[in-house]
Amino acid sequence: RDNFLYSRRMFLEEKRCARCGKSEEYVNLERHHVVKRSTGGTDEDTIYLCRECHNWAEHNIDEAEKLGLHKRVYKLNKQNNGKF
Repeated sequence: RDNFLYSRRMFLEEKRCARCGKSEEYVNLERHHVVKRSTGGTDEDTIYLCRECHNWAEHNIDEAEKLGLHKRVYKLNKQNNGKF
């Protein structure tokens, strides 16, 4: 199963944190770029995390990558015209 697609669907359908599952009804959700904008990420490469999980994902990149919350890739897209 693709964790990124599952996480994105979890938010879009249920409005929950992609890591812990807390509902938007109880916590503020923040946009998290799975593929960093500096490496070609776009709005399509985002999921939503609660503040606690967003902080965790930013400081535990290796573990976040295992969960599909971070991808170390370079994407070519129209926004950066192949430049990094």
